[in-house]
Amino acid sequence: LMEAGYSFVSQSREAFCENEVSASKYEMLDLICGKQKTTIVGRQGSNPAKYTVFTPEIQDKMTKYATSGGNLLISGAYVASDNNGKSAARFAEGILKYKMLTGSASATGVAKGVQNPLGFKFSGKLNFKTMPNETSYAVESPDALTPVGKNTYVILRYDDSNTAAGIAYNGADYKAVTLGFPIEVLEDEGQIREVMKQVTGFFGKK
Repeated sequence: LMEAGYSFVSQSREAFCENEVSASKYEMLDLICGKQKTTIVGRQGSNPAKYTVFTPEIQDKMTKYATSGGNLLISGAYVASDNNGKSAARFAEGILKYKMLTGSASATGVAKGVQNPLGFKFSGKLNFKTMPNETSYAVESPDALTPVGKNTYVILRYDDSNTAAGIAYNGADYKAVTLGFPIEVLEDEGQIREVMKQVTGFFGKK
């Protein structure tokens, strides 16, 4: 973000849910989901599910932010496959403009840009880590997405399955970009910089 020319503020999910985030102060919200997914800790029934991607609190905050004119960037391995509840599925389709196509969408960890009317032009293929390594965690089962509604387009596809790895919504009220893999597992900083530059450039277009 800094190299793309933007300042930024970081906070935890808990802090985000507890505080108001105004679209008039922050042009973009980057939700970093990583490999987070709903998990039962301990014996089933004895503890509530934890680590859900889109909790009701997250849904509420992101909806208010987007509908007041804020732009959304979401990336993570389970941003579609973790939406088992009706509320999360409605949120993904209604606000983020996608639904799940399939999990385990790529074994090779390669995504490529595709022709689209939104101006995304990726210079080469994006490679993300799918195997254990010394620099970051690996993503073995990324999600494939399906665009929902008008003004929503595929911007990236997995090279091996040709399913959608990234979609973008170009609304009159707000814009949203969702990637089915975490940005931080891309193999080099140059690829991360390119993704952020493309996304912030899209958000900056009026």
